[in-house]
Amino acid sequence: MLRTGCAWRLVPHDFPKWRTVYGYFQPWHEDGTWKKLNRIFREKVRLKAGRNTHPSAGCLDSQSLKRA
Repeated sequence: MLRTGCAWRLVPHDFPKWRTVYGYFQPWHEDGTWKKLNRIFREKVRLKAGRNTHPSAGCLDSQSLKRA
């Protein structure tokens, strides 16, 4: 991960072949499945922590953003 980021051809060996993983990922990315799952899990975690399901504020540091 540190060397290559997240190259599809370098998924860990305990996963199926990269083409199979990518074959599932791509349609789920296009139809919004990943965004929906992220929203559902975020809301569940926030409720369990006793917080509102939707954050009211966010914090970014200058290291996180690319310059335009």
